Amino acid sequence: MPRRYANNWELGRRGFKATLDDLQQKELLNCWVQNDWKNAPAKEMLSSRHDIELPVRTLAEYKSRFRKRWDEISNSPDRTIEWNNFPALAAHNIPSHLLFELRSMADQIEIAHLEGQGTLMNGENVKPTYRSVKWWAYIIQYFGPYIPSVHDREIIAEQYATREFTAQFNNSDFVRDDLDKWLLYRPWETEQRENTYLQAISDGKFTALQLAREEYGLNRAENTFTNEGRFVAVGLSVINKFISLSPKPYLLPTEIWERYREETITTFKENFLQEEASEE
Repeated sequence: MPRRYANNWELGRRGFKATLDDLQQKELLNCWVQNDWKNAPAKEMLSSRHDIELPVRTLAEYKSRFRKRWDEISNSPDRTIEWNNFPALAAHNIPSHLLFELRSMADQIEIAHLEGQGTLMNGENVKPTYRSVKWWAYIIQYFGPYIPSVHDREIIAEQYATREFTAQFNNSDFVRDDLDKWLLYRPWETEQRENTYLQAISDGKFTALQLAREEYGLNRAENTFTNEGRFVAVGLSVINKFISLSPKPYLLPTEIWERYREETITTFKENFLQEEASEE
C-alpha cells in the first residue's frame, strides 16, 4: 500500500514522487557509501528526512547509476573523511593549517547531534566527506571572520559542495556566481553593504541567491521547524526553502532564523502549504 502524506505533495498534481532533486540524490549517495551500499539505511534516511518511499525499481536504478559513477571516479571526494589520513586530506585540497579548526567544527556538529540540538547535517546518516570539509575550509579560510557561526559555515559550504557534486555527476557546469557575489558583497554586515548588493542585482550585474528547491516533503518542513531558536537536522532542501521565503534571504542563515523565524514559518503554513492543500 502506498504511503500517504498530510499535504498530498507526493500524490497531488505532481504525481507520486519517484524522482529526487539534486540535494536528495547527494544525501542518498552519501548514505549508501557510508553504509556499505545497504538499502535499509538509505530507505530509512529518505523516509525520516524527506517522507519519501521510492519504488523498488526506482531505488535500484539510482543505486546502479551511482555505483557505476562511483567506480569511475578514483579516490572520490564523497568518501567519509579519515582525519588521520593526511595524504588523503592533502590530495583533496584540504589545507593542513586548518585541520585543527576543521576537526573542531566536525566535533561541534557531532556533539550538537548527540545532544539532540542538531544542525544541518544528520549525524546518523551523513558524516563529513572530503568534499564537504574542503568547502568548510574554503569558507573558513577566506570568510571566517565574517561568518563565525558553525551553522552558517556548514550551510554555506554545503551549497558549494552540493552544486559541485551535481556538476560532476551530471557532467554539467558548476554554477556558483550567485554564491560568489553574495560572499563578495556581504550584505548582512551593514545597511550600506545591503543596499549596494541589492542595487547591483537591480542593475543586472549578477543574479540574486538561487537557493529555493521545490522537490522535498513540505510536511517534513512543517513538522521539524521549531521555535526553540535552534536548527534541527532538516536537510539543505528545507533550509534553502526557509531562507528563500524570508523577507531578507541574503542575510546569514542564523540571522534569518533569529529575526524572521516565526514570520517565515507562518509563510510556510499559511501560503505554501495551503496552496498545495487546495489542489487535493
